[in-house]
Amino acid sequence: MFSYVGTGKRNIVLDHIRINGSMDGAGSTHTPNTYGIDANGSDNTINGLQIYNNNYGIHMSGATYNIFNNIQVYNNSVDGIFMESASNNNILNNIQSYNNNGNGIRMHG
Repeated sequence: MFSYVGTGKRNIVLDHIRINGSMDGAGSTHTPNTYGIDANGSDNTINGLQIYNNNYGIHMSGATYNIFNNIQVYNNSVDGIFMESASNNNILNNIQSYNNNGNGIRMHG
């Protein structure tokens, strides 16, 4: 899982990364990650990711002014993307969210 938390500008850039929640890096499987990406910061750019086999592909809570480009979110046991708690002013561009057991993209309060 990749997690970023904080207020203020962090300017994290993730580019062309694959996040497979069911693999431990040594080729064996384990319990899926809760979140492929847990986003709680602002002013970040996320490009070209494949996020799969987690409970939630991307979870945003209080995340603002982030840009998500060319993201594939699939085969997650709950939602592909879950936005909550004042996650606003984010740009989601060319998002493919499919084959998740819950919603492709869910927004809550």
